[in-house]
Amino acid sequence: MNRVEPPNEKVKDIFNKCISKVSDQHLKCQLEACTAEIVQDEKVYQDKATKHTLTEFPKKKLINGYVPIDEMKKIYTYRMVNLNQPGRIYYNKLLNSVQICPFCGVRDVATLDHYLPKSQYASTVVTPVNLIPACRDCNSNKDTFDAKVKEEELWHPYYDNYGKIRWLYAMINKSLPPVVEYFVEIPLEEMEIVTGKRIQKSFEVFELGKLYSTHAAKELNDIELYMRTLKKKAGVSNVKEHLQMMYESFNEVDSNSWKTALYEALLSCDWYIEDYL
Repeated sequence: MNRVEPPNEKVKDIFNKCISKVSDQHLKCQLEACTAEIVQDEKVYQDKATKHTLTEFPKKKLINGYVPIDEMKKIYTYRMVNLNQPGRIYYNKLLNSVQICPFCGVRDVATLDHYLPKSQYASTVVTPVNLIPACRDCNSNKDTFDAKVKEEELWHPYYDNYGKIRWLYAMINKSLPPVVEYFVEIPLEEMEIVTGKRIQKSFEVFELGKLYSTHAAKELNDIELYMRTLKKKAGVSNVKEHLQMMYESFNEVDSNSWKTALYEALLSCDWYIEDYL
């Protein structure tokens, strides 16, 4: 789970661009009258997201008292996402702001995820800080998840940064072939309990354990011949030295990457080094 710089775009510009070609003048006037409320809610969103209290953000089915949420969803779907529509320029800019999904840190970005689901929050349907570039699987896994309490608030790539504190670990199950199991372990002396619960919830909702285990299985298969050959020709000490070097290299880049956890687990697993290899 990686931090991403929040977008500079403002909802007023995006919303006005999206509705600029609405041909029904009555509808267009209704939508234009929603601008002030949408802009105000953007400020509320930013304030609560900074304080990690988005569970307090108000759900809305109507904007300005009479524009329904379904009409707002159409603005996103038909006037921002659709090709050749006015708002598509903003969709592309947000989508292309990063290449790797910040939720899983593995798969390519392919869509925008509504952090607060558009099915519940009419005023943030096109709010840029609510639109997260994500892979399709993370978007699908999250679906319409909406935290009920602060402890369930998922990782927000624009406002959260827990990269400096180690929380992702792995263990090697003694099976043939070996299976790598990933888990979250929170250092409570360095991190608040609420933050730890949020990380654990995000780990579960985005199904990161399953994803990382799959990647680890391929990694183990790819390195097996090399590791066996290294042990045979250079001995156990050189195997451990290689694993230590790999761990330190990945840890330097990202202490919470699945590869960091994998190589640390391999290094500490005598069964893998002494028996399996």
